[in-house]
Formats: sequence, C-alpha cells, structure tokens
Amino acid sequence: MIIAGERGKTIPLEDTRALKLRIAPEPRRRHAHWLIAGVLLVAICAFAMGQLYLRTTGLRPVVAMARDVPAGRLVQATDLRIVDAAADGGISLISGSAESNVVGQPASHDLMAGSLLTRSDLGTTSNLAPDESVVAVACKPGEYPPALAPGDRVTVVDTGSGSGSLQGATAPPVTATVVAVDVQQGPAADGAIVSIRLLAFDAASVASNAAAGQVALVLLPPGS
Repeated sequence: MIIAGERGKTIPLEDTRALKLRIAPEPRRRHAHWLIAGVLLVAICAFAMGQLYLRTTGLRPVVAMARDVPAGRLVQATDLRIVDAAADGGISLISGSAESNVVGQPASHDLMAGSLLTRSDLGTTSNLAPDESVVAVACKPGEYPPALAPGDRVTVVDTGSGSGSLQGATAPPVTATVVAVDVQQGPAADGAIVSIRLLAFDAASVASNAAAGQVALVLLPPGS
C-alpha cells in the first residue's frame, strides 16, 4: 500500500509504520552533584572576596547599638548588633567576637541606636563591694561642678530639705565616688547624668531624692 506524502511524494506503508514506532531520544540527565558543587564554589568565592574587601578597606566586625539604652541600664543581647566599621586612631571599638562580654554591663551614659560601642560607653559592676551600689543622678547646670570626672569624691546634698544634707550610714552628708559623667549634647541639652558609687544603705534615699530633682553634688578635695 502507498500513501500520499508531502508535495506529491508517496511513502510506502512500511515506512510510515517505522516512523510511528520510532522512540524519542532519552532526555539529558542533570547531575545534581555538579549543581551543588557550583553553588558551593560561588559561596566560597563570595566569602573570600568579602574577606579581601574587609582587609583592604580596614573594616572589621564591631559591636553597635541596635536600639537606645539609657544610662545605668544593663545592656541586653537584643540591644546589640554587629556591623563592619573602620576605627580611627585612639578609638577603642569593641570587636564583634566580644559581643557576649558586653551583655549585662551597665551603660555609662545614654547609648543611641546606630552608634558604635566603645569601652568607655560601659560601666562596670565588678569592682563594687558587697555593700556598695551605683546610682545615676540627673544634674542640671549649677547642681554639679562642670569639671567633675570619674574617680572624684563628692558630697551628695539634699536640695529639697531644710538641713541640706542626706541622712545615711556615712553620717550626714552622704559621700560618694563618681563612676561616670555623661554631659548631655544637643539643642535640648540640660546638664549631665552623673553615676556615683556609694554605700548600699544610702542608695535608696539618694535615688529617691535624685528622682525628685532634689540632689546636688559638691566636689571634695583629693584624698577626702
């Protein structure tokens, strides 16, 4: 039997049966292990390029603030994030690998979100004796000496009482040691937050008066 073909050509019936029985070629198999190896190679190259960029630009992972932390509050892990930054000479940035050491440390002053963390931004509680506490006092201009610095000894004066002194375990007036001084900056700046170390017995009364804005600090002579 003969059937008509394309453009008037005739194709024998036996040939058409052969065409129908022809099997489609097997599709090419994609080798998954080659794809995985390619992805790993790209990742390794990207990592190597990143390390090269950090070394050539002087950038390194450091600790930065993820959100605001007020003075005196203990820094939590959620307050921190790791960023790449280059440190100028004299600035002691905290390495990203030391992030866990920052957690639980008190802020020596108000820490703003986005700022890079330095050693001076953190206070310490490790040098506190069992009978000592640290209290943050918000002082307005005129309530503390402008030259006040960490390590200074001060008298804590009660400006809301007639006696002008706080009753405490150290006998009136209460004395303390300055731990940190955070002078407020900006258009709305109004004084400083001074952290002082004193006997735990006196801490509650000083903190109460400080919250009411009834505390002033008087600088004592060296060795007092």
